[in-house]
Amino acid sequence: MSVVPSWGEQSLKQLQTCFRHIDEHRSRLRQQHQPEALHQLRVNLRRLRATVQLADEPLKLPKKLSSRQVARQGRCFGRVRDLDVLCEHLRGDLLPQLTTAEASRLRGCIERLERNRGRARKQAQAQLDSAELKQWLRSCRRWLKHPRLTSLGERPLLDVLPDLQLRRLGELLLHPGWQADDPGQDAESLHELRKVVKATRYQADSFRDYYGLEYGVWIDELRHLQTCLGGLQDLDVLRSLLKQELKKGMPELEQLLLSFEQQQWKQFQGLKSRYSSNESRQGLRQLVVGCATPR
Repeated sequence: MSVVPSWGEQSLKQLQTCFRHIDEHRSRLRQQHQPEALHQLRVNLRRLRATVQLADEPLKLPKKLSSRQVARQGRCFGRVRDLDVLCEHLRGDLLPQLTTAEASRLRGCIERLERNRGRARKQAQAQLDSAELKQWLRSCRRWLKHPRLTSLGERPLLDVLPDLQLRRLGELLLHPGWQADDPGQDAESLHELRKVVKATRYQADSFRDYYGLEYGVWIDELRHLQTCLGGLQDLDVLRSLLKQELKKGMPELEQLLLSFEQQQWKQFQGLKSRYSSNESRQGLRQLVVGCATPR
């Protein structure tokens, strides 16, 4: 039988894991730009931000380790990743399906975006070795060597875990994004829902050891839901960008985007049923309170 840590000890362990992964991917990127390493660096900075938000209660965090500071450090890496995904989608998925006239116009747009991506990559590469990032990492590591717990943080994790999970689940279940009727008109609400889904998944994943197989299935469902909502968000961003870049309409491209949107929207309609019926919602509540000591 494993020894169950306190809430503060568990939070500290999660922070240490995030920083270890950040160091690993930063080291890879300093040697050579690798899209996957960049993606993982961005993911772990986002995980760190979610962990910091939850750890603010059990740990006496320094100002350097605030949600705002973490977001500041990851901003330029996010821009590069967004442009990587955008260029890949345009060149790989959309361009081959257009006729010569529209393909020529889109190709010019892609080339401009790729130049922007090149500049963003240089900025991100400079950030990896910047004095600001190095100082921030040093400050965080110093605190990690001598952390301080709050009185709440000294409580056994299993005493507080059901309450933590129900609080996060309640935010997810009550989000107005579930009531969206149109992916275009309700784009902002769906984007905010995606943020809550992502935060729920990160928190759920960090406590996976205290649950069974059904809990793991739920985390996978959250991942699919986040991907689906992310696809809708990407299309919204893409439409806005193309509107700026391409002054005239492109009927073929617009039809392709509409087709992609309909596919993503259909997937979302299927996934959201888990969060609409009273029976399913009650099942999720029972799932997250059913934590136990790992064997």
